[in-house]
Amino acid sequence: MKKFIYTLSIFTAVFLLTTCKKVQKDVMDYYPKVTTVSATVQPDGSVIMQGTIVSSGTSPIEYSGFCMGTMSTPKMADNQALSTSTQGNNFYATYSGFNSGTKYYFRSWATNGDGWSYGNIISLDSIITQPVVAPCSPTMNSVNIGGGNPTETYISVGAPAQGPSSWDFQATSNSNTVNFSFGESPLTKIYTTTTSNTPGPNQVYIYFYSGFISGALNDGSPVYVNKSGTSTWVITICNAPWAYNSSTFNFLSKFTCPL
Repeated sequence: MKKFIYTLSIFTAVFLLTTCKKVQKDVMDYYPKVTTVSATVQPDGSVIMQGTIVSSGTSPIEYSGFCMGTMSTPKMADNQALSTSTQGNNFYATYSGFNSGTKYYFRSWATNGDGWSYGNIISLDSIITQPVVAPCSPTMNSVNIGGGNPTETYISVGAPAQGPSSWDFQATSNSNTVNFSFGESPLTKIYTTTTSNTPGPNQVYIYFYSGFISGALNDGSPVYVNKSGTSTWVITICNAPWAYNSSTFNFLSKFTCPL
C-alpha cells in the first residue's frame, strides 16, 4: 500500500509540473463562471442578449454564447447562439422570430479547455414587435406596376417557403405575376430591395412580369413588412422604381401573405 501511494504521489507531481495547473479545492473552479446580464427587446421584436465572463477558470475561454427555449431550463444546444461580438468580458448575440403570447427563457454559457458552465436564466413574456409604418396606404391586396397600367386585385398570394438561398413566394393578379425572394424568413421590419436574386438577410428581390413586360425593382427601395401572426404577414411597397428600356416606372402594392 505504501508503494502504491508513493507511486501515485510521483504521478501527481509529474502531472502538475507538466500541466502547470494548480489543484483546485472545488472542481467547479476549473470551469468558467458566467452571468446572463440582460435580455433587451428591440423595436423590431428581436432580443439582444448580453453575458459577462466573471472568471475564465483555469483555462482560456474557448466559446461563449446563449441558449433559449420555452422550457424553464434551456440546455446548451437549445436554439444555441454563439456570441457575435465581445467587449471586454462582455459578449452578445441576437435572437428573433418569437411568437406573441409565449414565454421564453434565455441562458448564457461559456467553455474552456476543462469544461463548460451556465449562467443564470432570464425570462421574457409576450415579446411584442413594434409595427413598421409605411408612408403610403394602397388598397389592401392590390398591385399597380406603374406606367399607366391599371391597379389590379391579387387573386392569390403564396406563403413564404424556404429555398436554397432565400424565402420565396409568388403573388398573382389578372395580368401580373410578382415573385418575392427574402434573404430570411420575413420579420416585422423594413427590408431593402436588391437586384440580386440571392438577397441578404435585410434584403428582398422582387421580380415581376406582365404580358411581354418584365422587370425587377431597383436597388434601395424600402419594403414594409409586418408579421401579423405566426405564419401571416402584411407587406407594403410605396412607389418603388423599376426600369424598362429607357423609362422608369413606380411599383405600388399592399397585400396580406398568404392570401
